[in-house]
Amino acid sequence: MHRDLKPDNIMIVGYDSGDLSDLRVKLIDFGMAKLVSPKRKIDLNTYCGTIDFIAPEVLDEKMNYDEKCDIWSIGVIAFFLLSGRPPFYGQDDIQVQLNISTCNYDFDDEIWNEISKDGHTCIEGLLELFPKDRFDVDKALNHPWIKELKNFRSKLHPSVMLNLHGCHTPHRLHYELLTLFTMFLDDSDINSIRETFLFMDKDNGGDISTDELREAYQLLNKNNWFTSDVFKNSYTNEKAMKTNFKTYQPISNEKINEILSKVDQDGNGQIEYSEFLAHALTGKQLSKKNLQSFFQTMLVSSKESVSS
Repeated sequence: MHRDLKPDNIMIVGYDSGDLSDLRVKLIDFGMAKLVSPKRKIDLNTYCGTIDFIAPEVLDEKMNYDEKCDIWSIGVIAFFLLSGRPPFYGQDDIQVQLNISTCNYDFDDEIWNEISKDGHTCIEGLLELFPKDRFDVDKALNHPWIKELKNFRSKLHPSVMLNLHGCHTPHRLHYELLTLFTMFLDDSDINSIRETFLFMDKDNGGDISTDELREAYQLLNKNNWFTSDVFKNSYTNEKAMKTNFKTYQPISNEKINEILSKVDQDGNGQIEYSEFLAHALTGKQLSKKNLQSFFQTMLVSSKESVSS
């Protein structure tokens, strides 16, 4: 959980292309963040965050809170973006806290007349006073208003899938270096990998299941992509293409499980984006120029750490 979601911590990248569909949202400032998962639920009671975006349970010292505090913050941000003002305001912080604690907000501004009923119900679900009644991530993503707005620029890139098909289980150190390396790449360098991941992640859960992996390969097999001239001509690394084509066979359940076991580094049965990214890198991303830039940066960082 982030614990300090607010507009100041939301960055927009992709302006350079001039194409609005290239714009992407990135979160920053994870100084207050805590790692949670279905197997690692935690309850917190530390006061943190920015007053206008803090959930009621965070304000209450007697209550523990979980990741649903972020859902509340998202609701506040959505309200602000739609109406131009925060839902909870007052003459001072004490009044703001009182309004938050009692969930005292309204849709009285004229601007809300232009927002659909689904928009209203979505905001209401995000800003439920009690966490048990508030939307969780799945319910929010599957709300009709969100599903209507979703317009991910996703596409299944066969070259990415072929790299994944031919990947090997890396040594742990090798994998960690690849993961670190991806952080130094420009967004444009990994665009095809990101689009493929979004295309495969049908439930928008942030990871890829065995069924989603199988569905993607079956779709490519059905359209004969791996034997088409269009695909062969689009594959930039000819040597790798010939090697992978030589070993490529129509996907089977055994091969799906094999790919999953190679890519799933943490062994949770799902492929997270960082795992997918590290294993789907192509010769284009692993160019001499990118590798030199990466290692030069690492050497400079190492020297600075030693000198300090």
